[in-house]
Amino acid sequence: MLPRRSRRNASNTLTSLELRGDGCVGGAAVGVLAAQLLPRCAALRRLVLDCDAIVVPSAAYEQLIRALAAHPQLTHLALTGPPLWDTAGLPVAPNGALIGEDPRFACPELVRLLRDSRSLERLSLRWFRIGDEGARGLASALRDNWKRSGPRLRELDLRSNCIGDAGIRAFLDALLHLSALREAAAAAAPSGAADAAAESEEDHAPLFTVHFADNFDLSWETRVAVGEFHERELQWPLRQRLDVDFRCA
Repeated sequence: MLPRRSRRNASNTLTSLELRGDGCVGGAAVGVLAAQLLPRCAALRRLVLDCDAIVVPSAAYEQLIRALAAHPQLTHLALTGPPLWDTAGLPVAPNGALIGEDPRFACPELVRLLRDSRSLERLSLRWFRIGDEGARGLASALRDNWKRSGPRLRELDLRSNCIGDAGIRAFLDALLHLSALREAAAAAAPSGAADAAAESEEDHAPLFTVHFADNFDLSWETRVAVGEFHERELQWPLRQRLDVDFRCA
């Protein structure tokens, strides 16, 4: 074990932290991380927390996300659930699994984090069970984030989140808003500036991608709307494209 001073210095300079599950990362560990470690890690830029099959109480996640809001340099956040939201009044099976349609869980702390962040580039929330209600909140936060910070967020992973038609359509509406902001920025840029920036980039990837694989089946109308969005985006160079990805990883 490091001496107390060495441990403090190490945490002050920690920029990346990755904690995987295997039954070890539960609610208590998430609480300790939020209350004791994160306040000492002012330089943290990347956090990967995979709770595997352990169900973490939502209060622990909320405490963690509030602590992360105080890290202005955070660029990469990956949280893998499932969180244990308040299921009062909802049908639950003997094993604790929810029965029936989307429970419409919302996570206001996640919405605020995405809305207010000036540094976040990648946000992954797999198996978080946010449902359509949470998707609508995140879609609204994405619009606000782009208004304030521009296209800094490059990737949002919402695979396996109980999202259906309403949540997907909320994101399509948000992406149309982002498209309008992108067009306004392109029109205001000097002639040839966008092409020069694209050619100087080694990593050829879309401007923004949201992943939706392994959610609820979509209606025919929503599938058509997604297809039409893809068709419009193909007119843009890859580096300026907005992508809705339904492929399984």
